[in-house]
Amino acid sequence: MQQKVQDQLAAQVQRVREAVARLTPEQRQLATGVGAVTALLAALHIGGSVWEGLARRRRRAQMAAQREDGKVHLYIFPRSPWAPSISSPCSKVETFLRLANIDHEVIETLNTCGSPNECVPFIVHRDQVLSDSKRIIEYLTTEFEVQLDDNLNRLDRATGAALVEMVDYSMSPTFYRIAFTLHPSIATAMLSKALGMPRVFARLMVSHVGSRMQSRLNLAPAGALTPEQYENEFLRDCEAVEQQIGDKPFLFGDEPTSYDCAVYALLIPFVNMKNYAEVSDVYLTVAQSPILVEYLHRLTERAFPDLEELMVATTVARSEVADSPASLDLDPEEETAMGDEDGRVIRLAY
Repeated sequence: MQQKVQDQLAAQVQRVREAVARLTPEQRQLATGVGAVTALLAALHIGGSVWEGLARRRRRAQMAAQREDGKVHLYIFPRSPWAPSISSPCSKVETFLRLANIDHEVIETLNTCGSPNECVPFIVHRDQVLSDSKRIIEYLTTEFEVQLDDNLNRLDRATGAALVEMVDYSMSPTFYRIAFTLHPSIATAMLSKALGMPRVFARLMVSHVGSRMQSRLNLAPAGALTPEQYENEFLRDCEAVEQQIGDKPFLFGDEPTSYDCAVYALLIPFVNMKNYAEVSDVYLTVAQSPILVEYLHRLTERAFPDLEELMVATTVARSEVADSPASLDLDPEEETAMGDEDGRVIRLAY
């Protein structure tokens, strides 16, 4: 049985690797769940050159002070109403920090100034400033002698690396493509609540980001896939994750590893978006998978026992703006009636 799972996973990963080999550096960045979404969010919020200059000076001063305390300072995009962050790479690093019990501070920001690659997540730790979730986790593992993966054998590590590659280059871009281009009501709801902006403005941002994302995806091999094709690939990837979990609590046994962080970060929104998952058949399938849902609940208990509080705080703190009259000034034809968690009908613009 274990060999069958390994063979199926190997076939899935080989497909992903062949696609990744054909990507340009820009397309590769887009595929990792950063790309168009995060870069455009930052660009839309930093503003003109004067404000950007001020932001950079303030950030340099902030980072200089943080180098003195020895704590890890993690910069992420804002909390999502459904996950630790609206960016899965950000959620991935924070999950690792929590599982490894590393003392850290989280800074929510839309300003990527100070990041070596102008993207989040990035960390400041003493004289180190690192970006890219993989590099960050490698550094933290060495610097703090993290033992999350110590009990894994070579096959487990190879399987884990393959899973992370599949998450980064196959599942993540499909997740964002569905949310921003195929079913933009999902991204509209997420950004409206996470950023505290009226839905009409969130909808405009999603439209802009989705258009740019699609134009860039069209340059990659995956851009030629029909919605049905890339949704089916996403479901096959999810099945590979389910098979790896099997009847185990986590990917490789009774304890979570660093590889669990990537899977958790990408899939945790599905169990928290409630009725929004019904917009997409793919999202709903994942949200109703007993293996994945129970796995995500177990990891939440380990890494984010306060996740509900974080999500509620995000929604409450920013909902007044998101629900302002400007958010209701929409053409009726652009609204879709959806039920909220209590069964009431709400209007979601997209």
